[in-house]
Amino acid sequence: MVRPSTLAVLVKTKRRILRDLHSWSSNGCPLDTRKMVLAFERAKFTPEQARVLTEMFRETLARREKQNYEQLASKGDYMQVKTELRILEKSDFHLLSSDLEHLETNVEKNIAGVHTELERIENRVIKYVLGSAFFLSVFGYSLWFFVNHADFQLLSITPEDGSDGFYRMPSPQAFEVFDENE
Repeated sequence: MVRPSTLAVLVKTKRRILRDLHSWSSNGCPLDTRKMVLAFERAKFTPEQARVLTEMFRETLARREKQNYEQLASKGDYMQVKTELRILEKSDFHLLSSDLEHLETNVEKNIAGVHTELERIENRVIKYVLGSAFFLSVFGYSLWFFVNHADFQLLSITPEDGSDGFYRMPSPQAFEVFDENE
């Protein structure tokens, strides 16, 4: 951004160049052309050659200053650039805000997806816990029923390794039930 002091310097420079161009058109050049002609004549140039060289030098300087003036930014140019910068800043701000809204929407979608996945996992865990609890309760009840309603005798059997061991063997009446079914 151009500071106001820089703008003031540009305006003053432009005014000075305009004044100089005006004085060059009336005087020819802000140089001392007579002094230049005399210097050329002392260097063994003819008076005509000295005048031609001085005029060419003056015209070259005038063209150069005119080109410099045309390249200088005017206050209107400065204001136009300033307006364009404001428009660009506003459009950049709008782009950034729309990008931010898009990112917020994506984050919200991702969070919702994570919540959905967590609920799905929670439901699976509950399902497996309930299934396991049902299996254990049925297994426990079956074991209890089998132990309390079957007629078993506790026999002492000595294993081959010589250690004491116990084995529950069904009573002979339990085998009779199987024999009757055959």
